Parts: sequence; C-alpha cells; structure tokens
Amino acid sequence: MKKISIIIIIALLLAFFASIAALAYDYDKPPEYDGYLIKMRKTEGPMVRAFELADVSEVYSPEGLYYSDSIMDIMKLVRNDAVEYIEPNYKVTLFGEVCDTYYNDTYYDEQWNLQTIETPAAWDAGFFADGIKVAIIDTGINAEHEEFENLQITQGTNVVDSSDNVKDNYGHGSFISGIIAAAKNNGKGIAGLTDKVTIIPIKCFASSIETNASYVISAIYEAVDTYGCDVINLSLGLPNNMRSFRETVDYAAEKGVLMIASVGNNASSTVMYPAGYENVVGVGSVGRDNRVSYFSQRNSSVFVVAPGENLCSIGWEGPDAYKKGGQGTSFSTAHVTAMAAVAKYYRPDITIGEFKELLKISSADLGTEGYDKSYGHGLINMAEFMRLLTTDYKYPFKDVEGTWAEESIYYCVDRGLFKGVSSTAFEPDTPMNRAMFITVLGRLSGDDVAGYTSNFKDVVPGDWYYEYVGWGAEKGIAMGKGSDLFAPYENVTREQMAVFMYRYAEVHGLLDGEENSMPMGFDDVDDISDWAREAMSWAVMSGLINGRTATELVPFGTATRAEVATILMRFINNFCE
Repeated sequence: MKKISIIIIIALLLAFFASIAALAYDYDKPPEYDGYLIKMRKTEGPMVRAFELADVSEVYSPEGLYYSDSIMDIMKLVRNDAVEYIEPNYKVTLFGEVCDTYYNDTYYDEQWNLQTIETPAAWDAGFFADGIKVAIIDTGINAEHEEFENLQITQGTNVVDSSDNVKDNYGHGSFISGIIAAAKNNGKGIAGLTDKVTIIPIKCFASSIETNASYVISAIYEAVDTYGCDVINLSLGLPNNMRSFRETVDYAAEKGVLMIASVGNNASSTVMYPAGYENVVGVGSVGRDNRVSYFSQRNSSVFVVAPGENLCSIGWEGPDAYKKGGQGTSFSTAHVTAMAAVAKYYRPDITIGEFKELLKISSADLGTEGYDKSYGHGLINMAEFMRLLTTDYKYPFKDVEGTWAEESIYYCVDRGLFKGVSSTAFEPDTPMNRAMFITVLGRLSGDDVAGYTSNFKDVVPGDWYYEYVGWGAEKGIAMGKGSDLFAPYENVTREQMAVFMYRYAEVHGLLDGEENSMPMGFDDVDDISDWAREAMSWAVMSGLINGRTATELVPFGTATRAEVATILMRFINNFCE
C-alpha cells in the first residue's frame, strides 16, 4: 500500500471516530450502529467491482452506496480517494406504540381524530386520492384484513431479507395503513382517511421497533425508483444527521415525492431525522384536548401537529383484528400522509414546498401565536385544506387585502413573478432593489437563464440573482453602476425601472418605433437623467408610470413592491398580451 493511501485511510478513520465521539456527547449513551455505510465517488469502474467482490453489500449501487460490517474491509479497499465518505449505520426507531386491545365491531364513534380535523367535511368536498401510490416504509402490512378487501395493495418488498415477504409481525405498519386507507362505510371496524389510494408496503423492520438506517435508505430508493411512489410515510427516525440519509431524502424530493415523517416520542428538544430535513414534513402529536402530547418532540422539526393519542386502527393478527389506544407521532404522521396523497391527486406536480405552504395556511394555530416548536404551524384541518386545494386560492397576505394594489400584487404573484416575504405578508410598501427587479423581468421573459454569467464585481456565483443579472447584461437590459458594479441591493429608482422595461421591450420587439416626446405638465422633467429620458418619456406616455403627484414625476424616487406590481401589470397588459 502506498504511503499516501495510508494517510487517506488514517484521516478518514480519525474523522469518522471523532464524529461518533461528538455525537455521543449529546446523548445519555453513545448512539447505536451496526456496521458502516460507504459512499463511492463513482458508480462504475474497477474500484466498484472490487467493492462488489469484497465482503460488502449493496444499499443502492446506482448512487454508489454500500454497507460493510467491518472497518477493516473498508481499509483494504480505500484507494486513490475512491471513497467519498464513511459513516456509521445508525439504528432507526419507530415512533408509535400499538396496544393489545382487540375489537370486532364498528368504532367510527371512537375515532375522535376524524372529527377534530374535520374529516367528514373534507370527504364531502372530495377528499380522495384514487390511484396515488403511497409507500409505507415500516413493519409490513396485514394485507388480508377485511378493511382492505377493495384496497389496491401492490406487492412490496422486504429490504431486510431481500424477499417479497411483507407480512406484518409487529403491527406498526398495519396500524399506519389502517389510519390512511381502511374502508369507510363498509359496516366494519374503522373508517380510513382516504380508501382509494394504492399502498406499497416496504418492510424494513422485522419484529421490533429498531432497524438499521441502511434498510430505510434502501427502502426509500426502492419506493422512488422501483415503485414510482408519489408519497412516502416515514413513521420512524434517529437522532443522527447522516449524510447518506439526507442525500437519499433529497434524491426523492428531486423526483417530486412528498415525504412525511414523525418528529419523535422522547418529549425532548432533540431533532430526529428524517423529520429534521427541509424536504420532509415533520409531524408532532396532539391529544383530544388539542394540547401537544406529553411524548411529542418540541423542536424546529415540528411543522404541523395531528391527532396521535388513543387512536383506533387495524391489527396484524388476523382479518378482523382491530386495536385501540395507539399513540405516537407515528400515527399523527399517517394523517398528513393521507393529505399528501390527496394533494398529489389534485395537483400531480405539487412540490414539497408547495405542499408545506398548503399545510401551513390551512392549519389552525395552537399554542403561542404563530409558529412555535411544540405545535409548528398548528393542527391540520382537512376541510380547510380541501377548500384551498380545490379552488384558485390567493395567498392570504394580511397586509395586502383591501389595499389599492391588491389586484396587481396577486396578478404578479399568480404568474410567479415574485412572492410574499412569508406566507402571510407581502410588505407592499417595501422598496424593491435592482437585483429583484431584473430577476422579475427575467422570470417574465420565460428564458432559461441557466449558464449566464456576470462580469460585475459585486455579483458573484452563488448569489440568488447571479444568472438573472448575467442574462440582463447580455441581453442589453441591465445596466451597471459604473464600469464594473451592478449595485444589486440598491433600491431601483423610477427612471432605472423605466430604462430596464424599455430595453426589455426593445429586445423583444415590443416597441412601435415612434419617438416619445417629453411628458408635459411635470415640474421636474429636467431632473431626469440624460440616459433615461427616452425610456422615461416612453413609460409615462404609455401609461406605465404616473406622476407621484399631479406635477412631479420624481425620477430618482424608489419604487415599492406594490408600485412595481402595478407597473408590471400595466406593462404586461399593454405590451406582452
């Protein structure tokens, strides 16, 4: 072995064990793990073949992810930076407890959760998700249960023993599936939330509440690439922020999959993953009194809360087994998973960000006003969720309603030109800066700005506006402040705005070729910069920009977000449609 390879191995191992020590410091006991996950830099080639011939097993080879139970095997295979990273294969835990009480009757009246989140009203409004594929990554499913007689259940997979045996030997996965999809109005047992989905059970827990992270990671890849799932339920978690786990979640999100996860049952502030990832909806629990459950985690991963105490669902022991008393954020998660399936039914292209926004604005605020770490954005409400999902709703900007610019603001928001500063605020009186205005024009154009570069010293790669400024400069639309500066965060002035729009219209062949005379009746027309006179005259004579008063144009005045929205609406109506 070359000396450089030995140094690489030592560095990897030192970093690896240092990370374990750091993680152990935060908990009462060191985190448990079973072997190691190895990420290869390449997915093909001699080193990959060497890995496959050695004592390692595949987690997901298309992404170069493998498992080894021995660090010595990894040491033998590390060559020439072939390994991108190594991390422990941590233990993952289920976040729900299924009690042992059996039922063989109709228990709709005991399903307090359905009434609390206004499910009957949502059913009346069309709360269904026919054919939407939902992966239940869990302990399996009791597919022979009477509640699933007419449910579409795709033969899933068992990633623990690489078989197709997904029979539930513990009950957790069946309980989850029952909450989501048990038949309603069949005179038996319970009513599920949406009983026309397609369930794909992927078993990664054998007969206990613990499994290895590698199995969950493999299950997510299976759900996405093998089964083409639309939604994934992850009623599980671990306190370790694993790079391989995060990359897997991001991979699924990029494919358009909505992922819902439990925040945990330790009644602590410890963030559990995958609920703690941005591309996942973390769900906490409340009881019948709408108070956060004593066991529910309280931290920034809580996005919304849902019922999670004393719930009824199906059992795993036979075709007519029912259970009550189930509790845990696992079962809260199932409610939001059903909502995700319905969202995918009505809006197949909905992103995780858009789904989160729908949840946020449709949930009922609890606890401290606004977002808090116990209740997140509040208790889910299925009736309000359906109302927003099935109508052309507008963002509930509280600072826009009833203002003079309400129509133009929503006109621009609906076209994706710019958004609110939050889900409830637009800040119409805030000035717009130069970077944002050129970005708005870039969005209006519909051009693909990827690959455009900027030569301005104050606009560098990585800035959110970098490619838009580059696009504007190359098209001759965006002017700089001096020879090499753009001043992206300076407020755009009224005359600068006129010039940007005039050049945009010129580039897109929207001008009629006639010269525009200087508008009369304004006392400050001489204040207009020489380079902006033609554009300002055009903007005023075209009815895009009005005077600030009857006698003043105020060319150096800054434009607010409301003014920009109004001027853009006029521009689009007059020149672009």
